[in-house]
Amino acid sequence: MISINLFISLIGLISNGILIGLCSFSSAQANYTMFATVSLIEVIIFIMCNKKQSDTLVNFSFFFVLCLYLFSFGQVVLMGFFPIACENLTIVLRYFDIIDLFSGLKWLNTTFILVEMGILIANEIERNNYSPKLSCNMTEDILANKAITIIVLTFPVKIIVDLIVLSAGLRVGFEQARNVLSSIPSFIVAYGNLATIGFSLLILSLKNKRRKQFWLFCFILIYTLGMMLCGRRSESVACLCIYALCYVSGKEIKIKTVLISGILGYLILTFLNAVVTIRNTSMGITDAFWYTLTKKNILYEALREYGNTAYTALTVIIKWLPLNAPSFGKSYFLGLSAIFPNFGGIMGDLTRASNYGFTLQKSTVLSKYYHNIGGSVLGELFFNFGFWGACVFALILGIVVGKISMRANLLINQTMNYKVCYYIAVMAGILYWIRDYFSGICRDIVWGLLICFIVKKLSIGTNISIQEEQNDV
Repeated sequence: MISINLFISLIGLISNGILIGLCSFSSAQANYTMFATVSLIEVIIFIMCNKKQSDTLVNFSFFFVLCLYLFSFGQVVLMGFFPIACENLTIVLRYFDIIDLFSGLKWLNTTFILVEMGILIANEIERNNYSPKLSCNMTEDILANKAITIIVLTFPVKIIVDLIVLSAGLRVGFEQARNVLSSIPSFIVAYGNLATIGFSLLILSLKNKRRKQFWLFCFILIYTLGMMLCGRRSESVACLCIYALCYVSGKEIKIKTVLISGILGYLILTFLNAVVTIRNTSMGITDAFWYTLTKKNILYEALREYGNTAYTALTVIIKWLPLNAPSFGKSYFLGLSAIFPNFGGIMGDLTRASNYGFTLQKSTVLSKYYHNIGGSVLGELFFNFGFWGACVFALILGIVVGKISMRANLLINQTMNYKVCYYIAVMAGILYWIRDYFSGICRDIVWGLLICFIVKKLSIGTNISIQEEQNDV
């Protein structure tokens, strides 16, 4: 039976969608303000209902929706609420005709609402129907041993890759360092990235050893920020969200914690923007950080930088689909080729064919001012399924995210259960999918699940039998 809380939330989201759909002010600024206000209300409605359903404020769905909003509507918020600040900023939304832009934003907002609705519907279904066996099937030490095994198998590879790219960045510049990264076989980079699973699991295994957990989290945070010098910011942000989710599990969120986290978050955003500065200038990291901290409004910079992702989706909606048919799932079934090693270059060719961003770059639909686009999960839905098909699959995507979030939340907060390892692998991939291609995350997910399974079967200096649960993932 649908709860009154869910019913009110769905009505609120639908009403907001209708309001934006009817929005047709003659003033461009009025449209920006309307889109920014209404979309922000949608996020607030979602957060309130999601917290009520999951009994926790911070969960995977929370991070997914906030990141999706930042990457899809960051520049809309900037233009809507801070138009004066935008006068000296590069806003990619301006590359579209104003009428086409707001028409495209209506479709983008519709899919965003449907993702939120899908999550809330899945939350309600899981609350009523999913009752897993939450017995602790491992001791803390065994879970930690499993986590360390994953780290030992993967982290050395990640360190080597990161140091190679970081060294190249320090020697020849971070823009050129991206070419060094692309020269490293992608399967090696992907394998090293699986260390995220091990560190996340280790954080969870230390939930009753707060001091050790704190210092581990600090080490991971410092290392990840340091490696962002290589320019891999979005991928690292996704990893940090997973680490943060594991770290705050089981903790009471106090006002003091929120304030400290806010200050820390502001400094992290400052660092991320400083990374952009050193990639585009000759400044060192210290000078760039101080310049960014004192001379720039980092919140404006974050909304502008991460909001660039909307350009990819809007290009598909405004420029591509009116002239071309949808690809009918090409990105997904060809994207599965990324799971396999690239022997003979065959799989690499299939993977490149699946990435719709390459198709857009080879066409004439992109602006000459912004050609080096990234991926977008919503843009990929439109490219593959058209306008109405994207709406259907956005709802399905939300349901999948909601189910994963609710089940992972139970495991993360209540038990020492190795099954959470599989959810970590999936959550890390899906979160980065917000601004990537399907082919870019399916390998991470499949390989992550595989290494979790292999490590589960390994005996790590113990004869203790691990009890299998009756309910599968």
